[in-house]
Amino acid sequence: MNKVEKYGITKEAAINEAIEKYIDKYTNKFRFTPISKMAFGGKVIKKGNIKYNSWNREDILKWSIDLGKKLKNKNDSKINSEIS
Repeated sequence: MNKVEKYGITKEAAINEAIEKYIDKYTNKFRFTPISKMAFGGKVIKKGNIKYNSWNREDILKWSIDLGKKLKNKNDSKINSEIS
C-alpha cells in the first residue's frame, strides 16, 4: 500500500513530499538548480507478491516529454545568443 492509499493524501502531495525529501534536500545543500524535478512511484515485491505498485508509465512519459522540451528550448536559446 502506498502513501496515497494508506494515508489518504493526494498524489500531488505525495510527489511534493518525495521531491522535498529526496531532491530539494540536496539541491539546497549543494547549491544547484535542476532543469526539472519529479518523483515517480515505485513497486515493492516481497516473496513474489506485489505489496504495492504506484508506478505510472504515463507520468514518466509526460515528464520526459516536458523535459525534452525544456532542454530543446534551453539549447535553442544558447544557439540564438551565440548567433547575436
